[in-house]
Order: sequence, then C-alpha cells, then structure tokens
Amino acid sequence: MGDFDWTIILLAVVPVLFALTVQAVAQVLAARHYGDNTAVQMGRLTLNPVPHIDLIGTIILPLFSVWMFATTGLPLIIGWVKPVPINYGNMRNIRMGLRMVAASGWIANFLMLIVWALICGISLHFGAAAEPVVKMAGIGIVVNIVLLAFGFIPLLPYAGGRFIDSFLPAKYSIPFQKTAVWSGWLILALIVIQPLRPILMMYIMPIYSFFNAIAQFIIKLFV
Repeated sequence: MGDFDWTIILLAVVPVLFALTVQAVAQVLAARHYGDNTAVQMGRLTLNPVPHIDLIGTIILPLFSVWMFATTGLPLIIGWVKPVPINYGNMRNIRMGLRMVAASGWIANFLMLIVWALICGISLHFGAAAEPVVKMAGIGIVVNIVLLAFGFIPLLPYAGGRFIDSFLPAKYSIPFQKTAVWSGWLILALIVIQPLRPILMMYIMPIYSFFNAIAQFIIKLFV
C-alpha cells in the first residue's frame, strides 16, 4: 500500500468516465435511430458524464478495480453507469433495435480502444514529458477491453445476452430472460471468490489478448 502510486487513480478518471459515458451515449443514439426517444427526453444524449453517473458503478467500483489492477495486475477494471432508459415498444423494429442497442456499446468500446492506442502511440514520441498521457492511454485500453469482455457475456442483462435474446423466439426468450435474475450474482461470485476467479479469467484472457494485440499493433505503427 505504501508504495502504491496514487497518480494512477487520477489518471484513470478520464478513461473510465469517457468509456462508460460514450458507451451509454452510443446506446441512446441506437435507441433513437430505431424510434425510441425515452433516453433523449431524459437528458442522456450528452457526453457530460454527470447525468450518467452511478455513485457505486461509475466512481467507487472502477477506482477500486484500478487500484486492484495496479497492485495485483488483475485486468478487471469494471464499472457501469445508470441504466439507459429504453422503451423497446416505441421502436419500429423491436428485434433489430434490441440487437443494435446491444451492439452499439461494443462498437463504442472498440472505437475508444483504437483512439487510446493512437494517443499512446503518438505520445511515445514526446518522451518522458508525455509519460502521464501514455499511462492514461494504457488504462483507457484496458478499461475498454474489459468492458468489451463483460459486454460479450451471453447472459442477460449483459449486452451479449440482449443480442442473443433478439434472435430467440418467444418460447425460448421467456426462460432465457430469467438469466437476468442470477447472472449478476454469478459474475460477482467469480470476481470476489478467489478460488473461482480463474474460471472468469479463462473467459476474459482470450478476449483481452485479442483486443490488446490490436491495440499493440496500432501503437507499434508509431514506434
């Protein structure tokens, strides 16, 4: 604890808020495109993070997980914002709307990963003076990869589950929706209970390795 570099926490604020806010705005835009303006009317179509902030999910948990990442190397920088209010009944095509709202978060995180990789690669040319920016960009890369990994979880209420649900006929969709009741507790147990954590890491690490390889490829273009 005494040797921990607390500037890492400060450097994580922008990448975490940016990742979660842009992800939420992407979902708002997708919902609006398919006919639902609920989130727009509630002021969620903004890059100002304040309307999106959830005290635990956007501030406390991400900062704690950044500390865990910096001290243990555990690549689980996680968090969430207030749920984006969506009324799928307003959409012209409910299934496609459900599908694209889910996918919009993935697209946003992937694009942000590319942006942070570009920032990192460019900043490396400025030497020690740009070291804080390089560290911030590295955190931004990790945050967006982890958000992608959790977004791919094929259970509700995660985006992967919503994407799958958009293809299911009613007789399969109704029982599948029950995964939303216990999936959060399952993921929490896999994170908190150390003997179970390797199971979660077996899922996350291939995704982490794949997207990190893309980020490193972009960075090396500037080196």
